[in-house]
Amino acid sequence: MDAELQSLADALGRGIAEGSPDLNALLTDTAHRSVVPSLAPRLTDVSRRFQGNSLAWPLAARDLFEVLRLVRRRDAVVYEELKAIAEAFAEDERARTAP
Repeated sequence: MDAELQSLADALGRGIAEGSPDLNALLTDTAHRSVVPSLAPRLTDVSRRFQGNSLAWPLAARDLFEVLRLVRRRDAVVYEELKAIAEAFAEDERARTAP
């Protein structure tokens, strides 16, 4: 499995599951600017899974990984934006949990 994609999927998945409205707005805005037409609906589906029953999280994480893989291949600009969003969320998360 691709370590970079997995790291991004993990960070974004945690953010989506946390229910951050700012993160969700950023993801939605970014998805709608993509040249990949299926990105916005797929991210919406993934978000619903993460915000629903926690038993669905493994499936949502796998779907998010696949979405990121597709975007990396077909829309480098949006992939870099999603990467920056994930990295910013992870940095914020570290700051919030630091002793």
